[in-house]
Amino acid sequence: MMLRTFACAAVVAAFSAAAVAQSKFIPPPTTEAAPQVTPNGKPVPPPSQSNTPGTAMMTPQERERHRQDLERAKTGGECQAVAAKQRQQMAQRAKKRGEPAPPDPASDPCVGR
Repeated sequence: MMLRTFACAAVVAAFSAAAVAQSKFIPPPTTEAAPQVTPNGKPVPPPSQSNTPGTAMMTPQERERHRQDLERAKTGGECQAVAAKQRQQMAQRAKKRGEPAPPDPASDPCVGR
């Protein structure tokens, strides 16, 4: 009887120790998304009116996809190509709506690449 009690106590202690050990290594949940960075470690600025003309004509999904495209660009040239394609698409969209094309960006979304 004593042996069985000792064995049960050992099993309970082992499971308790494992649970405590696991709880120490579980990071607390975060509500913030990890900062997005370019392949060379620089943060990707989010699309805004100052660096991405026509954001008002874009859906949230389009803005996110554009941000991801900028993030994937490995060089300044690739980034500039992504930005130019987006500007062309927004100019076409504005033309279809009978609106003037968005102005050129006030800041460069590809700076530092």
